[in-house]
Amino acid sequence: MDGNWSAKVEYLYYDLGWVQMAAGVTAQFYDGSLGGPPAGLKWLNATQARANYTGNLFALALIMAPLRSSLNIEPLSSPC
Repeated sequence: MDGNWSAKVEYLYYDLGWVQMAAGVTAQFYDGSLGGPPAGLKWLNATQARANYTGNLFALALIMAPLRSSLNIEPLSSPC
């Protein structure tokens, strides 16, 4: 770019980890009839869910530098 313009491109990938949790359980009732399992509930398929927290960030900046004036004004100095 020419003159008082400039450009800046930034990219950031982040990975904040993951979480795993129980999402649901299925139960089946048995009446204890002959040849089957004993009477009661049998827990089946304890389901797990997992969430990943990752992403991508993109940024584009177009910067216009201030025009130089004919006055001799010095820019402010930083305190560091």
